[in-house]
Amino acid sequence: MSPTELNMRLLQVFHEVYRTRSVSRAADELGISQPSISLGLAKLRAHFGDPLFVRTSAGMEPTPYGQQLVTPIRGVLQLLDQTLGTRPAFEPAASDRNFRVCMTDITQTVVLPHLLERLKRDAPNVSLAILRITDVALKGLESGDVDLVVGYVPEPPAGVYQQRLMMRDFVCIASSRHPRVRKTLSLAAYDAERHVVVTASGTGLRRAEEVLAARKVKRQVALEVPDLLGIDAIVANSEFLATVNRPVGQLLARAGHIRVFEHPVKLPSYLVKLHWHERYHLDPGNQWLRRVIAEIMGPSARLI
Repeated sequence: MSPTELNMRLLQVFHEVYRTRSVSRAADELGISQPSISLGLAKLRAHFGDPLFVRTSAGMEPTPYGQQLVTPIRGVLQLLDQTLGTRPAFEPAASDRNFRVCMTDITQTVVLPHLLERLKRDAPNVSLAILRITDVALKGLESGDVDLVVGYVPEPPAGVYQQRLMMRDFVCIASSRHPRVRKTLSLAAYDAERHVVVTASGTGLRRAEEVLAARKVKRQVALEVPDLLGIDAIVANSEFLATVNRPVGQLLARAGHIRVFEHPVKLPSYLVKLHWHERYHLDPGNQWLRRVIAEIMGPSARLI
Protein backbone atom coordinates (compact mmCIF):
# COMPACT_ATOMS: atom_id res chain seq x y z
CA MET A 1 0.00 0.00 0.00
CA SER A 2 1.46 3.36 -1.07
CA PRO A 3 1.48 6.37 1.35
CA THR A 4 -1.31 7.98 -0.67
CA GLU A 5 -3.55 5.00 0.13
CA LEU A 6 -3.28 5.75 3.84
CA ASN A 7 -6.60 7.54 4.02
CA MET A 8 -8.07 9.50 6.88
CA ARG A 9 -10.20 6.55 8.04
CA LEU A 10 -7.18 4.28 8.53
CA LEU A 11 -5.42 6.98 10.53
CA GLN A 12 -8.55 7.37 12.64
CA VAL A 13 -8.59 3.61 13.25
CA PHE A 14 -5.00 3.76 14.51
CA HIS A 15 -5.74 6.76 16.74
CA GLU A 16 -8.91 5.32 18.30
CA VAL A 17 -7.34 1.92 19.00
CA TYR A 18 -4.43 3.71 20.67
CA ARG A 19 -6.74 6.01 22.64
CA THR A 20 -9.23 3.34 23.78
CA ARG A 21 -6.85 0.34 23.87
CA SER A 22 -9.81 -1.65 22.49
CA VAL A 23 -10.99 -2.78 19.06
CA SER A 24 -14.65 -2.85 20.15
CA ARG A 25 -14.55 0.61 21.75
CA ALA A 26 -12.73 2.04 18.75
CA ALA A 27 -15.49 0.61 16.53
CA ASP A 28 -18.14 2.27 18.73
CA GLU A 29 -16.35 5.62 18.66
CA LEU A 30 -16.00 5.59 14.87
CA GLY A 31 -19.44 4.13 14.24
CA ILE A 32 -18.16 1.16 12.24
CA SER A 33 -18.05 -2.60 12.83
CA GLN A 34 -15.30 -4.46 14.70
CA PRO A 35 -14.33 -6.41 11.55
CA SER A 36 -13.77 -3.07 9.83
CA ILE A 37 -11.41 -2.02 12.64
CA SER A 38 -9.57 -5.34 12.36
CA LEU A 39 -9.32 -4.96 8.58
CA GLY A 40 -7.99 -1.41 9.00
CA LEU A 41 -5.37 -2.59 11.48
CA ALA A 42 -4.32 -5.34 9.06
CA LYS A 43 -3.77 -2.75 6.30
CA LEU A 44 -1.79 -0.51 8.65
CA ARG A 45 0.37 -3.44 9.82
CA ALA A 46 1.08 -4.44 6.24
CA HIS A 47 1.99 -0.89 5.29
CA PHE A 48 4.30 -0.20 8.25
CA GLY A 49 5.70 -3.74 8.52
CA ASP A 50 5.00 -3.81 12.24
CA PRO A 51 2.25 -5.26 14.46
CA LEU A 52 1.64 -1.71 15.84
CA PHE A 53 -0.63 -3.10 18.61
CA VAL A 54 -0.58 -6.38 20.57
CA ARG A 55 -3.31 -7.77 22.76
CA THR A 56 -2.41 -7.81 26.46
CA SER A 57 -4.28 -8.17 29.72
CA ALA A 58 -4.57 -4.35 29.82
CA GLY A 59 -5.93 -4.17 26.25
CA MET A 60 -4.40 -3.31 22.87
CA GLU A 61 -0.97 -1.92 23.73
CA PRO A 62 1.23 -0.21 21.10
CA THR A 63 4.56 -1.65 20.07
CA PRO A 64 7.59 0.68 20.32
CA TYR A 65 7.17 1.58 16.66
CA GLY A 66 3.45 2.07 17.13
CA GLN A 67 4.22 4.42 20.01
CA GLN A 68 6.50 6.45 17.70
CA LEU A 69 3.68 6.87 15.19
CA VAL A 70 1.20 8.30 17.69
CA THR A 71 2.38 11.92 17.65
CA PRO A 72 2.75 12.34 13.85
CA ILE A 73 -0.56 10.58 13.13
CA ARG A 74 -2.35 12.73 15.72
CA GLY A 75 -0.82 15.83 14.10
CA VAL A 76 -2.00 14.77 10.65
CA LEU A 77 -5.55 14.20 11.92
CA GLN A 78 -5.62 17.58 13.65
CA LEU A 79 -4.38 19.31 10.49
CA LEU A 80 -6.99 17.54 8.36
CA ASP A 81 -9.71 18.45 10.84
CA GLN A 82 -8.68 22.12 10.76
CA THR A 83 -8.47 22.13 6.97
CA LEU A 84 -11.55 20.09 6.14
CA GLY A 85 -13.67 20.81 9.19
CA THR A 86 -16.10 23.61 9.96
CA ARG A 87 -15.03 27.07 8.85
CA PRO A 88 -13.89 29.03 11.93
CA ALA A 89 -16.27 31.75 13.02
CA PHE A 90 -15.23 35.40 13.22
CA GLU A 91 -15.31 36.67 16.79
CA PRO A 92 -15.40 40.50 16.64
CA ALA A 93 -14.72 40.96 20.35
CA ALA A 94 -11.56 38.83 20.18
CA SER A 95 -10.25 39.84 16.75
CA ASP A 96 -7.39 42.25 16.07
CA ARG A 97 -7.86 42.16 12.31
CA ASN A 98 -7.12 45.22 10.19
CA PHE A 99 -9.69 45.90 7.45
CA ARG A 100 -8.83 48.04 4.42
CA VAL A 101 -11.92 49.86 3.19
CA CYS A 102 -12.22 52.25 0.24
CA MET A 103 -14.72 55.02 0.77
CA THR A 104 -15.37 58.57 -0.35
CA ASP A 105 -14.77 61.60 1.79
CA ILE A 106 -18.58 61.89 1.98
CA THR A 107 -18.76 58.47 3.59
CA GLN A 108 -15.84 59.29 5.86
CA THR A 109 -17.69 62.37 7.08
CA VAL A 110 -21.18 60.91 7.42
CA VAL A 111 -20.71 57.16 7.99
CA LEU A 112 -17.27 56.60 9.47
CA PRO A 113 -18.12 58.02 12.93
CA HIS A 114 -21.02 55.56 13.23
CA LEU A 115 -18.80 52.68 12.08
CA LEU A 116 -16.09 53.57 14.59
CA GLU A 117 -18.69 53.66 17.35
CA ARG A 118 -19.79 50.13 16.42
CA LEU A 119 -16.20 48.90 16.42
CA LYS A 120 -15.57 50.47 19.81
CA ARG A 121 -18.60 48.65 21.18
CA ASP A 122 -18.38 45.26 19.45
CA ALA A 123 -14.79 44.88 18.19
CA PRO A 124 -12.47 47.12 20.22
CA ASN A 125 -9.25 45.66 18.80
CA VAL A 126 -10.30 45.70 15.14
CA SER A 127 -8.66 48.50 13.16
CA LEU A 128 -9.43 50.19 9.85
CA ALA A 129 -7.34 51.59 7.02
CA ILE A 130 -9.41 53.99 4.91
CA LEU A 131 -8.40 54.38 1.26
CA ARG A 132 -9.62 56.50 -1.63
CA ILE A 133 -11.71 54.88 -4.36
CA THR A 134 -9.41 54.60 -7.38
CA ASP A 135 -8.99 52.13 -10.25
CA VAL A 136 -5.94 50.69 -8.48
CA ALA A 137 -7.88 50.28 -5.24
CA LEU A 138 -10.72 48.52 -7.04
CA LYS A 139 -8.24 46.00 -8.46
CA GLY A 140 -7.11 45.43 -4.90
CA LEU A 141 -10.40 43.70 -4.14
CA GLU A 142 -9.22 40.63 -6.04
CA SER A 143 -5.74 40.53 -4.50
CA GLY A 144 -7.05 41.07 -0.98
CA ASP A 145 -5.25 44.40 -0.58
CA VAL A 146 -8.72 45.93 -0.21
CA ASP A 147 -11.52 44.27 1.75
CA LEU A 148 -14.48 46.45 0.78
CA VAL A 149 -15.38 49.42 -1.40
CA VAL A 150 -18.28 51.67 -0.37
CA GLY A 151 -19.52 54.12 -2.96
CA TYR A 152 -20.79 54.68 -6.47
CA VAL A 153 -18.89 52.43 -8.89
CA PRO A 154 -20.72 52.30 -12.24
CA GLU A 155 -18.48 49.60 -13.75
CA PRO A 156 -16.98 47.37 -11.05
CA PRO A 157 -14.26 44.86 -12.00
CA ALA A 158 -15.11 41.26 -12.90
CA GLY A 159 -15.83 38.91 -10.02
CA VAL A 160 -17.10 41.65 -7.71
CA TYR A 161 -20.27 41.23 -5.65
CA GLN A 162 -22.47 44.25 -4.94
CA GLN A 163 -25.02 45.07 -2.26
CA ARG A 164 -27.44 48.00 -2.51
CA LEU A 165 -27.15 50.45 0.36
CA MET A 166 -29.00 53.70 -0.36
CA MET A 167 -30.14 56.06 -3.06
CA ARG A 168 -28.59 59.51 -3.19
CA ASP A 169 -29.50 62.69 -5.06
CA PHE A 170 -27.99 66.14 -5.49
CA VAL A 171 -28.52 69.63 -4.15
CA CYS A 172 -26.87 72.95 -4.76
CA ILE A 173 -25.14 74.89 -1.99
CA ALA A 174 -24.26 78.56 -1.64
CA SER A 175 -22.97 80.86 1.05
CA SER A 176 -25.62 82.06 3.48
CA ARG A 177 -24.24 85.56 2.75
CA HIS A 178 -24.47 85.22 -1.03
CA PRO A 179 -25.62 88.63 -2.32
CA ARG A 180 -27.78 87.33 -5.17
CA VAL A 181 -28.87 83.81 -4.17
CA ARG A 182 -31.18 84.13 -1.20
CA LYS A 183 -34.37 82.10 -0.71
CA THR A 184 -34.60 80.19 -4.01
CA LEU A 185 -32.28 79.20 -6.80
CA SER A 186 -33.65 79.47 -10.34
CA LEU A 187 -32.05 77.88 -13.39
CA ALA A 188 -31.24 81.35 -14.70
CA ALA A 189 -29.44 82.24 -11.49
CA TYR A 190 -27.67 78.88 -11.50
CA ASP A 191 -26.41 79.53 -15.04
CA ALA A 192 -25.29 83.06 -14.22
CA GLU A 193 -23.22 82.28 -11.12
CA ARG A 194 -19.68 80.92 -10.93
CA HIS A 195 -19.20 77.36 -9.71
CA VAL A 196 -16.74 75.14 -7.90
CA VAL A 197 -16.78 71.57 -9.27
CA VAL A 198 -15.82 68.50 -7.20
CA THR A 199 -14.23 65.73 -9.30
CA ALA A 200 -14.04 63.03 -6.62
CA SER A 201 -14.57 59.46 -7.84
CA GLY A 202 -17.02 57.07 -6.21
CA THR A 203 -19.39 59.87 -5.18
CA GLY A 204 -21.75 60.13 -8.14
CA LEU A 205 -20.57 63.72 -8.70
CA ARG A 206 -18.81 62.74 -11.90
CA ARG A 207 -22.11 61.36 -13.15
CA ALA A 208 -23.79 64.68 -12.28
CA GLU A 209 -21.15 66.56 -14.26
CA GLU A 210 -21.67 64.23 -17.25
CA VAL A 211 -25.42 64.92 -17.19
CA LEU A 212 -24.90 68.69 -16.93
CA ALA A 213 -22.49 68.58 -19.88
CA ALA A 214 -24.84 66.41 -21.94
CA ARG A 215 -27.70 68.85 -21.33
CA LYS A 216 -25.41 71.75 -22.26
CA VAL A 217 -26.10 73.57 -19.03
CA LYS A 218 -24.22 76.88 -19.19
CA ARG A 219 -22.12 77.44 -16.10
CA GLN A 220 -19.00 79.38 -15.32
CA VAL A 221 -16.63 76.90 -13.67
CA ALA A 222 -14.24 78.95 -11.60
CA LEU A 223 -12.59 76.15 -9.62
CA GLU A 224 -12.16 72.37 -9.70
CA VAL A 225 -11.20 70.44 -6.56
CA PRO A 226 -10.43 66.71 -6.21
CA ASP A 227 -12.63 66.09 -3.17
CA LEU A 228 -15.12 67.62 -0.75
CA LEU A 229 -12.63 68.45 1.97
CA GLY A 230 -12.74 72.19 2.51
CA ILE A 231 -15.72 72.72 0.20
CA ASP A 232 -17.64 74.34 3.07
CA ALA A 233 -14.96 76.99 3.61
CA ILE A 234 -14.64 77.62 -0.12
CA VAL A 235 -18.38 78.14 -0.65
CA ALA A 236 -19.03 79.96 2.64
CA ASN A 237 -16.34 82.52 1.87
CA SER A 238 -17.06 83.09 -1.81
CA GLU A 239 -19.92 83.64 -4.22
CA PHE A 240 -19.38 80.24 -5.81
CA LEU A 241 -22.13 77.61 -6.07
CA ALA A 242 -21.44 73.90 -5.80
CA THR A 243 -23.32 70.72 -6.64
CA VAL A 244 -23.00 68.17 -3.85
CA ASN A 245 -24.72 65.08 -2.54
CA ARG A 246 -27.73 65.84 -0.37
CA PRO A 247 -26.27 64.42 2.90
CA VAL A 248 -23.20 66.60 2.45
CA GLY A 249 -25.31 69.67 1.86
CA GLN A 250 -27.40 68.96 4.94
CA LEU A 251 -24.31 68.35 7.03
CA LEU A 252 -22.59 71.55 5.90
CA ALA A 253 -25.73 73.61 6.49
CA ARG A 254 -25.73 72.77 10.20
CA ALA A 255 -23.00 75.32 10.92
CA GLY A 256 -25.17 78.10 9.49
CA HIS A 257 -22.70 79.37 6.89
CA ILE A 258 -24.09 77.30 4.00
CA ARG A 259 -27.58 77.37 2.49
CA VAL A 260 -28.97 74.32 0.66
CA PHE A 261 -31.21 74.58 -2.44
CA GLU A 262 -33.06 72.02 -4.46
CA HIS A 263 -31.08 71.61 -7.62
CA PRO A 264 -32.56 73.62 -10.52
CA VAL A 265 -31.43 70.93 -12.99
CA LYS A 266 -33.20 67.59 -12.67
CA LEU A 267 -30.26 65.27 -12.06
CA PRO A 268 -30.68 61.49 -11.80
CA SER A 269 -30.28 59.84 -8.44
CA TYR A 270 -27.54 57.27 -8.00
CA LEU A 271 -27.14 54.14 -5.94
CA VAL A 272 -24.46 53.75 -3.30
CA LYS A 273 -23.33 50.13 -3.06
CA LEU A 274 -21.05 47.91 -1.05
CA HIS A 275 -18.50 45.97 -3.18
CA TRP A 276 -16.35 42.92 -2.42
CA HIS A 277 -14.64 40.21 -4.46
CA GLU A 278 -15.99 36.70 -4.85
CA ARG A 279 -12.77 35.31 -3.33
CA TYR A 280 -13.83 36.76 0.01
CA HIS A 281 -17.58 36.23 -0.29
CA LEU A 282 -17.55 33.51 2.39
CA ASP A 283 -14.82 34.98 4.56
CA PRO A 284 -16.38 35.30 8.06
CA GLY A 285 -14.64 38.59 8.88
CA ASN A 286 -15.59 40.14 5.56
CA GLN A 287 -19.17 38.98 6.04
CA TRP A 288 -19.29 40.55 9.51
CA LEU A 289 -18.01 43.94 8.36
CA ARG A 290 -20.42 43.94 5.39
CA ARG A 291 -23.29 43.28 7.75
CA VAL A 292 -22.26 46.13 10.08
CA ILE A 293 -21.91 48.64 7.22
CA ALA A 294 -25.23 47.55 5.73
CA GLU A 295 -26.93 48.12 9.09
CA ILE A 296 -25.47 51.64 9.27
CA MET A 297 -26.13 52.57 5.64
CA GLY A 298 -29.15 50.44 4.79
CA PRO A 299 -32.43 51.85 3.40
CA SER A 300 -33.90 52.22 6.89
CA ALA A 301 -30.87 54.01 8.34
CA ARG A 302 -31.13 57.72 9.14
CA LEU A 303 -27.62 59.13 8.98
CA ILE A 304 -28.59 62.77 8.54
